[in-house]
Amino acid sequence: MEYVLTESIDITQVLEIRKRYSDSIANTKNIMLDGSKVQKTDAAGLQLLLSLFVTCQKKGIEIRWQSISDELVLAATVLGLDTALSCNNKN
Repeated sequence: MEYVLTESIDITQVLEIRKRYSDSIANTKNIMLDGSKVQKTDAAGLQLLLSLFVTCQKKGIEIRWQSISDELVLAATVLGLDTALSCNNKN
């Protein structure tokens, strides 16, 4: 399953994104994230992504980045989440 993230992953988008992945996560074995368009994020957006990664790990679902913007990597790094979000494993 592929998720294409929008330009903004912040508190205004969190509920919509969470519902989208929660509804379909039970029916997949792997998730590919495209974060190449992300230009703006906040702590709530990063927390949502962390929740997705943790949920996938617990359920044995492979999750990885197809691509990720420099802005998203920087935001994750500033909050110390770059390793937890596998930001260094971008393709």
